[in-house]
Amino acid sequence: MESQKRERSANFNNAEVTVLVSLVDKFKHIIENKKTDAATNKEKETAWKKIELSFNSSGITTSVRSWKTLKLKYEGIKKTMKKKSSLQRQEMYKTGGGPSNAPPFNDVEEKVLGICSNIKGLEARHDSDTIKSRY
Repeated sequence: MESQKRERSANFNNAEVTVLVSLVDKFKHIIENKKTDAATNKEKETAWKKIELSFNSSGITTSVRSWKTLKLKYEGIKKTMKKKSSLQRQEMYKTGGGPSNAPPFNDVEEKVLGICSNIKGLEARHDSDTIKSRY
């Protein structure tokens, strides 16, 4: 039984990640749609193929990336952002004072936060923190 090694592509550099996130921002209303029916999934796939075409024609990439690779990278970025956002929330609610130890967001991560509404979580509607003072 002969096992074949999977071909790896080059790692994404910072410029590629920036271009990917800006392209996803253009199609965020399609990509971040929560529906998963056949028509919506077809729209999402079409959007990712448009992103692939724009990404590969941008001239900043050294290798051609498929839409599946770009989608996987974007989902990885979102996963990292969720973890980082969670760490920042934990640091915010710790007691004892002092500076926060949570890692700060960079420009690309701030843009991903703007694209994804589900990373920050829901606002507390019935919590005392949301009650505005009259004084």
